[in-house]
Amino acid sequence: MERSLRGGPWALRGVLVDLQEKQFSGVVRTALKRDQALSEGALVIRKGALALANHVSDREVNGREALARLLEDSMAPACSVEIRTYAYRSSSISVDHLVRAFPGSRLEGDLDPRNLMETLSRKETLPPDEPAAEAGERPVPAPGPLAAPPMPGGRPARKAAAAGVDERERTRDARLELERERRQRADIEEQLRQARSELEAIKAGSLAMLKTAQDAGQAPAIDDHDKKLEEWKILKREEEVRNAGEELSKREAALRQERAALDLRASELGDRREELGHEREAFNREKQELEAFWKRVVEESQGLNRGQSELSRKLRELFDREKAVVTREEEVSVKERDLAADLDRFDAEKKEMAAHENELLRAAGELERREAAAKKTDDELRALGARLRAEESKLDAQRSALEGQELELAGLQDAVKVSGKDLSQKEASIAKREAALAADRRDCDLLKERFGKLERELQDRAAGLKHREDEVLVKEEELADRARGLLSKEDELKRLASGLAEREERAARAVRDSEDLAEASASQAADADRKAKHAARESERLQKLETALASRERDLRKRERDLARAEKKVEDGWAEVAAERQDGQRSGDQARAAQEAIAKKEKELAALGKALEHRRAELDAARSAHEKSVRDTEHLQLEQERHSRELEKEELRLDRQGKQLERRARELAEVEGRAKAELVSLKTQQAELSAREKKVREDEEKLRSELSELKTDKGKLTKRAEALSSREKELASREAELQKGLESLGERDELVARKLKELDKIKENLMGL
Repeated sequence: MERSLRGGPWALRGVLVDLQEKQFSGVVRTALKRDQALSEGALVIRKGALALANHVSDREVNGREALARLLEDSMAPACSVEIRTYAYRSSSISVDHLVRAFPGSRLEGDLDPRNLMETLSRKETLPPDEPAAEAGERPVPAPGPLAAPPMPGGRPARKAAAAGVDERERTRDARLELERERRQRADIEEQLRQARSELEAIKAGSLAMLKTAQDAGQAPAIDDHDKKLEEWKILKREEEVRNAGEELSKREAALRQERAALDLRASELGDRREELGHEREAFNREKQELEAFWKRVVEESQGLNRGQSELSRKLRELFDREKAVVTREEEVSVKERDLAADLDRFDAEKKEMAAHENELLRAAGELERREAAAKKTDDELRALGARLRAEESKLDAQRSALEGQELELAGLQDAVKVSGKDLSQKEASIAKREAALAADRRDCDLLKERFGKLERELQDRAAGLKHREDEVLVKEEELADRARGLLSKEDELKRLASGLAEREERAARAVRDSEDLAEASASQAADADRKAKHAARESERLQKLETALASRERDLRKRERDLARAEKKVEDGWAEVAAERQDGQRSGDQARAAQEAIAKKEKELAALGKALEHRRAELDAARSAHEKSVRDTEHLQLEQERHSRELEKEELRLDRQGKQLERRARELAEVEGRAKAELVSLKTQQAELSAREKKVREDEEKLRSELSELKTDKGKLTKRAEALSSREKELASREAELQKGLESLGERDELVARKLKELDKIKENLMGL
């Protein structure tokens, strides 16, 4: 489990927004015990998006209804909310598998966690006399004092809208099913085509084999069994193809039936659109009633403003008290910083003591090494004493031999006396050396005892320092915990202050928005009326213009007919001129008369040509005017269509604003309820703040006492550090003494070595004798 928390008005919303930002994948569970019955809900989230919803209480529901009930449970303070993640590597549960396994619990559409509370708000604004089976939810309490009352005629419109949505969903499902059947049909046709191509390939291969065998003269060699096998395969393949064709024909018949059903559904939808048109007219009437209703809402919002001003005054008083608490907490934080500085100094001194202790440990190690060297020297001295004793025994044997040979060596008595004196001197020196070695051993034993005592004292002091250091660490942790507690308290106070300011600002903004929307709806209704009157005037002007255009078209047609008659008359005149010219060529007398007639005719024709050109110019001007009037008519029609579209947009916008106003009324009711609850919670928080302030004072006194204890401990530690430094000086002096003793031991070793060399020389002399 990732975490768990208690319910509240904004608890689940904040959790879902946080999980959406983190791209969380897992489940959110709610549990609420109500009237001795347990109500449980589960909300599956995939990468921050809401995927599945399930709720079990008196009955089990899924989807959006489950989400609404789950939101209702989460608003209770006694509700327990648990968050579990399935995104870790060793998880055996997959969110995608859950979504595929429970299609009935899916949440369709893009659901924003910030707007989920509107689902519960819409549920609470249902009329109290509407049965739960019709709404698909359980009965809920009546709305607050500022919630919008049920508008007359609202239920049929809502039922019609829900029926229209159901019809669209069923049509969409039918279209999806039809598309799926088409894809299946295409797959079957593709398989059938492949089977036919394979069958053709098999037939072609068999024919090719038979033809090849016949051409090669080996047709009788083909086995009859193979032929039958190939024929059986071909028949089987044909049977499969035939079955696939029958299946395809059945599918096609089913698709035709579904298409007929869809056509029937389309006709029903057309009828439904007409019904929706009638319901739209009813909605317009309801809109007028809504305007009267919003006047009452404005009056109630003014009363709410007065309540808000009183609430803001109390909030300011609470804010002043919180400022006093913040100043006290700042004083505590200053004292904590001073204490932290003292702790830092104590840490520095502790580090210096640790460095001194490390130096002492290094000195002790050096003493151990030197003691080992002294022990090694002692062992060498013991070995040397053993060798000397062996030499003494040998000398005793030689002395007895010399005494036995005393008679034989009478002539050498003087020399022997001299050598005896030397030997006695050497023995005396050896005895002195042994006495010195014994004294050195006693000194080494004393040094060992002193070093052991010093080591035990150092160990005891190190254990005491370790114990004191542990106590200091424990106190430091306690102080850090208290500092963190104070910081968390400060953050909580700041968060409460910011939350109160935001809520106050949100309530004021909601009131201002409701007033602005009421004014905007009134102005927009007046604009819509003006636009409707303007559209009516434009339509009248268009009708007049159309009648004028029709009369112009009739005049143009009449002029065209006159022009056609004039052109025909000109052509007839030119034909007569041509005939007269031919006659004039036959007779000269008639030619002159004809020329005069021709000249007259030519003048008439020229006049007719000018009249014709004038008519053509008039006709061109009339055509251009007609085209311009047609363009003007089209432009006016486009303007009229644009005005009609703007009117439709205005109607839609007014509808949306009506819904927004209704939602704002619900939000105002919720804000008033929350403000009352927050006022109660602020009183309790004020009591808690006073208790916390008292506790902060007690903690401050405890910190002062602990600071004095730390100062006394610091003095003790400084005294111990001074004692350790003096002890370190003593150890250094003893180390110098040991060094001197080692140097004296080295000198004695050199003396013993010289004496041994002398003894060796004496032995050689004796052996030579």
